[in-house]
Amino acid sequence: MREPGAAGMLAVLIAILIQAKARLHHFSREVISNREIADGLVLLAFALIVLPLLPDEPIGPYGALNLATVWKLVVLVMAVGALGHVALRLIGSRWGLLLSGFFSGYVSSTAATAGFGQRAKAEPSQLHAATGATMLANLASLSLFVPILLAVAPALLPAVALPLLAAGAVLVAGALLGVRRNGRSEAPPPSAETRMFRIGQAIGLAALIAGVLVVSHVAAHWLGPNAALATAFLTALAELQAATATVATLFRDGTIDTRQAQWAVVGLVAASSLAKSVVAFVSGGRAFGLRITTGLMAATAAAAAVALLNAFPS
Repeated sequence: MREPGAAGMLAVLIAILIQAKARLHHFSREVISNREIADGLVLLAFALIVLPLLPDEPIGPYGALNLATVWKLVVLVMAVGALGHVALRLIGSRWGLLLSGFFSGYVSSTAATAGFGQRAKAEPSQLHAATGATMLANLASLSLFVPILLAVAPALLPAVALPLLAAGAVLVAGALLGVRRNGRSEAPPPSAETRMFRIGQAIGLAALIAGVLVVSHVAAHWLGPNAALATAFLTALAELQAATATVATLFRDGTIDTRQAQWAVVGLVAASSLAKSVVAFVSGGRAFGLRITTGLMAATAAAAAVALLNAFPS
């Protein structure tokens, strides 16, 4: 009576829910399982209960660690696993992982690599699809060079465009190979009782990245302020976008020239590929790790080859 407009909206909403009662019962009883509900609640608890309670400030040696950032990695790895699970059930084995892989790469390609590695280890029949999804996740991460360079140093983008395109072409080829080989396997999608993610492996990955951050910060402190490029390479082991912004800033400020910046970008891609290769072996085992390492190193080699050709113009 006090808010007739709100009352009308609620009445319509209740009517819609009542009309959809049969479909909702079908969804809750036959489509989604108790296992999936439990995993979803765990993910929400980690993201909405645990994460806000953690301090969002640097701690540890030289302020290397941020507990909130590390826990975000745990949540991201779990979220990537959940996204891949849902995509597989809705779309199927051949395209589901690839779609989720590309978009998860914009959030964290490292977390995506770990998440798909977990799936490849838990379901060996999904090895090729998980490999292709990881390639696309790294392609999405590579594409983030464009907005970062446009925001910090637009003049650098033309100089590094060809090496980045070469690396991206190799990643696309790796993803297409994964689609083709996975199409042959005809692996069934996961069931409603399949675990959406592995909590222990997600926490283990976050611990690994935390260790890399500590080592990189300590090394940067020992190298001193004049070793900015070396610091950027160390940063790229854990966070490619932050390292890219560092190189762009050095170029913008005139600390390094165009040729140095071009090779610095190739070095960042190499450092990031090395770190993700280690993550791939840890999360997905030998078979997954070898495939990801081969793809990422091939992409790095392509970028380096193009940069080398540009160094000797005809």
